Amino acid sequence: PYMVMEFSPDGIMKIYDMDFGNWKYDKKSNSVQMKSERDEKFNGKAEILNLDNQEMTLNLNGTKMYFTRYNPEKVAANNNQSGLEGSWIVDNDEGMKVILKFDAPDKYTYMEIDVGSTETSKGEWMYDPSEGTLVFIGFTHALRGKNKVIEITENKLVFEHDGTLIEASKNTETTGKPEELNFEYDDFPEEMEEVTDLPWMDFYNMADFLSHIKMLKYRLGVWMADVNYMEYTPQISEIVVDMEEPSVSFNNKLIENGDTVQYSEKHKGNLYNMYNYFFPLDEPMPYRKTGTEEVTVPAGTFECTVIEGMDGEDKIKLWMINDMPGVYAKIIREEYDPFGDPAYKVSELEEIVEKN
Repeated sequence: PYMVMEFSPDGIMKIYDMDFGNWKYDKKSNSVQMKSERDEKFNGKAEILNLDNQEMTLNLNGTKMYFTRYNPEKVAANNNQSGLEGSWIVDNDEGMKVILKFDAPDKYTYMEIDVGSTETSKGEWMYDPSEGTLVFIGFTHALRGKNKVIEITENKLVFEHDGTLIEASKNTETTGKPEELNFEYDDFPEEMEEVTDLPWMDFYNMADFLSHIKMLKYRLGVWMADVNYMEYTPQISEIVVDMEEPSVSFNNKLIENGDTVQYSEKHKGNLYNMYNYFFPLDEPMPYRKTGTEEVTVPAGTFECTVIEGMDGEDKIKLWMINDMPGVYAKIIREEYDPFGDPAYKVSELEEIVEKN
């Protein structure tokens, strides 16, 4: 099972720091009387076949149990010297993203990221340089147990699990969560003053500029806090402009596993949305202008007006490109998922595709 089991001096057996049962040593018969209401396999008199400073073997009802003494200080020292601490991207043939994160002194997180779902499991890890082994303790079937280490370098990890080679490369793209949004709803004044110097207040100028744009390409990043990883999904906005009305439409689509899925359409024209100066987004409320700054994203460096605001309970920060009305260089959103857990998303401009 590869789990840490503690025989405490007061006769309590513990697994994962939880009371698991009781034990009592019988010197005369050189055995351990064990009783557990959680698992009947641990009930009975266990004959001690071997016991020294490092190992113990018990025979309980015909089943042999092998124990190795757990030394937290030694485990922490070995783990610290292994060079494994940090996030690793695990190779797989199932089309999903798999992240393995080692934390000091001995915790790990294993995350499988698939389209529309994320599965996370956690446990403990132990590296033994003398044996060349890597032990995972927990409920992650893809890792659990003793694994033979084949190779550990600064950027590569290879080990054998149940006859299967598992290869991983160090995640060097993201070393920490991007900018925090530290403002709160109460930081805004109760009565909003009208902002008259936003860069996109002239709709006709916006329509004329966007009439030359075919498509905007963004990358939408979702922050996976448990593994310090930003998962990106391609996002496109196809632009349709009618200069006679005039009107502007954004058809917003996500690309997932090669499939393109439309998730929203934004329209402005014929008085609809005419006084929303944040189009193609909805107007945040409340909001404030914090100034102008240059921001660098995959598409380049742009001079932007920076806005902080609230969208319901969500926090939002916007970088509006001053001379490109309708085009955001970057958007950060901190929101809460349906289960009440915080979610951090960032959208960054990758490419502006002009019409031929």
